[in-house]
Amino acid sequence: MIFSFQGFLMGGRMSHTVGLVNDNSNLFSVGWSRLAGDLRIAHFIGMHAALQVLPLLAFYMLRNTKATLFVGLLYAALATFTLVQALKGKPLFPDKSFTPLTEKS
Repeated sequence: MIFSFQGFLMGGRMSHTVGLVNDNSNLFSVGWSRLAGDLRIAHFIGMHAALQVLPLLAFYMLRNTKATLFVGLLYAALATFTLVQALKGKPLFPDKSFTPLTEKS
């Protein structure tokens, strides 16, 4: 439930990117930003994937309460990391050919 609030962050900001206004640097097939922080990644990992990945892992592979708890905590750490990364305005998969205007070569 905690990670469902990531959707509210996008709604409150009226944007899913952090750091750029019009970001068209889409990552193939998912559309995530390669130049700015993207809140959709954290929302996907924390909400949508967790509703499907964790129950399937627990039922079919782990079959152990301690292992399920451990994997759930690792999954929560990954969701938290992607949220913090996005709020800092940093992309998860950066475009190496992009040079920001603030950096001088």
